[in-house]
Amino acid sequence: MSSKQPYGKPLDRFKEHRRGVRGLSLATVRNYATDLEPFFMFLIREDISLDEPERVNRRILRRYLAWLVEAGYTRNSVTRKLSTLRSYSRYLQ
Repeated sequence: MSSKQPYGKPLDRFKEHRRGVRGLSLATVRNYATDLEPFFMFLIREDISLDEPERVNRRILRRYLAWLVEAGYTRNSVTRKLSTLRSYSRYLQ
């Protein structure tokens, strides 16, 4: 069930972790993935490799949040995506 996007493998590993280790439902795991996809697309747009998470700093995150707002995401959606990003960050550590 691997994704075909360039961010497919990291996203698949995170989904497996959330499902297996955390025991979350398929719907919840799918929501996590849906919330992370715009972030991965933003990184690609900004020419930041997914293999370089250390390059994602406060400035990049602020630009990402501004990008979400410009794209028309609601405040609740932006907040949820940020929460998911925090979970992903903890997973990477």
